[in-house]
Amino acid sequence: MSTTHPPFRTATTRLLALVLFASVFAAVAPPAAHATTPVRGSFLASAYATFANAKAGPVATTLGRSAYIVAGCRGTGGDLLTNTVDSVHAGKAFRAQATRTTVRTVRGHDSATARSTSKVAGVRALDGLITADAIVSVAKTTATHRRISSSSIGSTFVDLHIAGRPVAANVAPNTKITLRGIGYIVLNSVVQTTAPGRKTLTVQGLRLVITESNQFGLPVGSRIVVSQARSGFDRDQPVAVIGGAAYATSGRFRALELTNQAGRSAAVYLGCRELDRPVQTNSINRTAVDGLAATGTGTTSADGHRTNTGGIVAVTTAKTEGLNLLDGVVTADAVRARAQTRKEAGFSTTTDGSGFVNLRVLGQAVADGTVAPNTKVELPGIGRVILFETRIQRSSDRVSVAVKMIRLVIDEGNERGLPSGQIIVSSAASSVRNF
Repeated sequence: MSTTHPPFRTATTRLLALVLFASVFAAVAPPAAHATTPVRGSFLASAYATFANAKAGPVATTLGRSAYIVAGCRGTGGDLLTNTVDSVHAGKAFRAQATRTTVRTVRGHDSATARSTSKVAGVRALDGLITADAIVSVAKTTATHRRISSSSIGSTFVDLHIAGRPVAANVAPNTKITLRGIGYIVLNSVVQTTAPGRKTLTVQGLRLVITESNQFGLPVGSRIVVSQARSGFDRDQPVAVIGGAAYATSGRFRALELTNQAGRSAAVYLGCRELDRPVQTNSINRTAVDGLAATGTGTTSADGHRTNTGGIVAVTTAKTEGLNLLDGVVTADAVRARAQTRKEAGFSTTTDGSGFVNLRVLGQAVADGTVAPNTKVELPGIGRVILFETRIQRSSDRVSVAVKMIRLVIDEGNERGLPSGQIIVSSAASSVRNF
C-alpha cells in the first residue's frame, strides 16, 4: 500500500530538514576567523606636559619634554603608565604647578585601543597674559578588524584666561588667537593623519608661537607647547622594534628650581615606528646652571634603518662642546656618546665613536681614548665622577645599550656647600627587540 503526499507537504518537509541541518551546522561550525583572533597591529601612544623648541634658547632646556611618557609598539598590555613633574618654572615665560601624563593600550578580540592623556595644572605664561587652572589633552585611537577611528573627547580647559578674557572649556579645535606684539597661540590643536591601515591623532592643548620681538626674551621662531597627547594604530606589525634617546646635558638636584634649569637639553627620542625615516637631530647653543654647569653647543641625533643584508640598526649620538663643571673641576673641549644596537642573525651592540677631547678632571689631563667603561674618579670634598658609564642588557629577544659619558655626583653636605644632585653630560641609548 502506498501513500501519496500532497506536493506542498513534501516541500514543507524538505524545508524543515534544511532549516534543521543549518541550525546544527551553525551550532558546530567555527566562528568567523576575526572573532577569535586578536586585532593585529602595533600601537602608538605618547604624551608630555611641556615642550619648547631649540629656538627658545634656555627655555627649551627648562621645559624640555617634561613628564614625557611613551608606550612601545607592543603597547602596555593593559597597564596604565604614568609620569609626573611637581612643577615647571621657566621664569616669566612659563610656569606650571603640577603635571601628569598617562598612556595605556588594550588589545582584545574585537578591538585594540591606545589612549594617552596630559594634564598641566596651575598654568601661568607670559607673565600672566595666559593663565589656566588646568589644561587637559586626551587622544584615543580604536581599531577593530574593519576600521580605525580616533577621538579627542575629554580634552578641556579649566578657567582659561587670555589677556584677562575667559575662554570656553570646549573651545573649537584649532582656534587661533593673535597676541599683539608677541605672536599667536593655537588652542585645542587636533591633527589626524591617515594612511592605508594606519591612523594617528595628535592633540595639543596650547601652542604658543613667537613671531615678534618681545619683552619676555623669547626669540622669534620660538615655539612652546603645553599638554600634548598622541595616539595611533598601525595594522602592520614590524619584525623588530627599535627605541632610543639622546641628550647633551641633564641634571637632577634636591633643589627643584635647579632641576628645572637642568632639564634634558637638545633631547631626541627614537620611536619604535621610526625605522627608515629621516634622521632626527636637535641642538642647543649653550647651557648654564647657576655656576654648576656651563657648556657650548650641544647636538644630538637618532636614526633607525635597515641594512643591505636585512639587518635592523638603531643608533643615537650626543655631543657636548666647551664643557665646564663646577668651575673647572671637570672640563673638556668635546664629549661624544654613541650607542648602537643591531639585529642581524643575532643581537649586537657597540659604543664605538664615543670619547673625549682634552678632558681634565681636577686639573689633571685624561688621555683621549684611554678611559675604560665605568671609570670612577673620587672628587674629595665634593663627590665623584663616573666616566664612560656603560650599561648593556641582553636577552634572547632583545638588546640595549646606554652610555653616559660623564655623570658627576655631588654628595649631600659636601665641603663646598654645593646643592646635592647629579649632572649628566652626553647621554645616548638605543635598543632593538623582536616584536
